Amino acid sequence: MVKRFLTHPGVIVAVLFLGQFAFWFFFMPEQPTIKSASPRYDSSSALLQWAVFFIIFEASIILGTLIPVSQKYRVALQEGHIRFWWRWALIIMSFALLGELVYIRTFLQNPELFSELLTRGNLAALGELARSERRVGISSLNNLFLLSTAILAVLSFHPHVPKPWVSRARWWLAGLGLAVVLHAFFLAARMFFVYYLLVILAAYFILQKVSTRLIFYALITLAALIWIGELFRSGAAFAKSNQLPLISPEVQVYTWERLAQGYFAADFNNTLIMMSCNPSMQLWSTTMLAGPLGIQAYYDQCPGWQGVDGTVNVLALWWYDWGWTSIVVAIVTGFVLGALYKLRLAVYHLRPEGFYFLLAFPGLFSILRINFFFLTIWVLPFLFLALVHLTYLIRISLKGTKQ
Repeated sequence: MVKRFLTHPGVIVAVLFLGQFAFWFFFMPEQPTIKSASPRYDSSSALLQWAVFFIIFEASIILGTLIPVSQKYRVALQEGHIRFWWRWALIIMSFALLGELVYIRTFLQNPELFSELLTRGNLAALGELARSERRVGISSLNNLFLLSTAILAVLSFHPHVPKPWVSRARWWLAGLGLAVVLHAFFLAARMFFVYYLLVILAAYFILQKVSTRLIFYALITLAALIWIGELFRSGAAFAKSNQLPLISPEVQVYTWERLAQGYFAADFNNTLIMMSCNPSMQLWSTTMLAGPLGIQAYYDQCPGWQGVDGTVNVLALWWYDWGWTSIVVAIVTGFVLGALYKLRLAVYHLRPEGFYFLLAFPGLFSILRINFFFLTIWVLPFLFLALVHLTYLIRISLKGTKQ
């Protein structure tokens, strides 16, 4: 029962969304103590509106989990079946590597720039420069690491995959993890490694027995990664400018204030501001299509918006794009998430249906602050998995014809 709730989207969304509200309620100061942060924003009507959207979203997830799905699975796995997924993992990693090389091409062409920014301790500037130079459609391919991680994690933890394949998959998973760590550290993209770990945890929770100790260690590890990521991202720059050691109490306090007033509590504070704002009705301004479509709608123009940190709870992002019709978006998204959760056990078959949930799992956490399911980090791996799914069905069909 506990194992089932560890990956249940209804439970995760409820705990995280209500936790975000509690964090804002207790830790958001009336006036900010760091630069760029906003003062506390109170609005009973905006809070009520958020609560209504949350209840609708949560109810839709629960409804999605109630769809009838057969949960019987095959124990014996054929060598060819495993090889199919192994080959796709390598192909997908190749595309992700190509995307990463294009993403960091500025530093590859000008290593002195990389060295200069690194010496200054300004890892945030490294990340911002890389993102500003990215080429949509090519550099975005690095997001495919998420799908490679899902495939390798399933092969690593599946109880009936032969040991030689398990060993090979775990070595490649570790190598991919190292690459993700380097990307996360040097380009101030700590969430990449968080996504990597969340996919692995989801695969492990589904395929293996889970102990309370493991859950505790997983939570501690995730918390440590978030803290260390912010310490090196903004804490290092603060320490450098104030000539303080990175481990000094002053830097640690600043890191906490950045996490609270710049992210955790700020995300909900921004949510209330946006819920009080008239929607843009641009439909796609908070999605991956905003740039290609040339949409000029910026929610930092909402009355009361004073900070520069632009992350917001997804319910407010949907409201800003769709207005009251975002209720439909919440219903559809919630129902799909619930349905994908119900299909998660298909990974026992090594069937594609189960992998969709592994890709969606990090999004359950990220929608606290971004429109995850409408960004390239989800859309590209999802579309590529759909392609793999198609080749899987063709393979099964051809095999059946030969028989």
